[in-house]
Amino acid sequence: MQLAYRDALNFVSQYAFAHGKMSNKIALQNARITRSALVFICLPNGCSVPRQVGATYKALWTKTKKNAEDRKSGRTKKRYKGLIRLPNMCLLP
Repeated sequence: MQLAYRDALNFVSQYAFAHGKMSNKIALQNARITRSALVFICLPNGCSVPRQVGATYKALWTKTKKNAEDRKSGRTKKRYKGLIRLPNMCLLP
């Protein structure tokens, strides 16, 4: 069950990344491809998958915006690279 949940997280994360790094959990939940994939995987708690992916992307967007402010004010010179590639939603090591 844990592997199926991880696969669902990674699938929804790939969809969100491909569609502009979506962080809106309602939009992710209403997407037809997401809904059909969760039904295919047969997860009883499939509704929590888009919420968790949306929360992850929202956290990454918040960190990106905070870093942009810090760079503008001169507190740091490093660039935050969290949204450059697909985040790994893996639950298992």
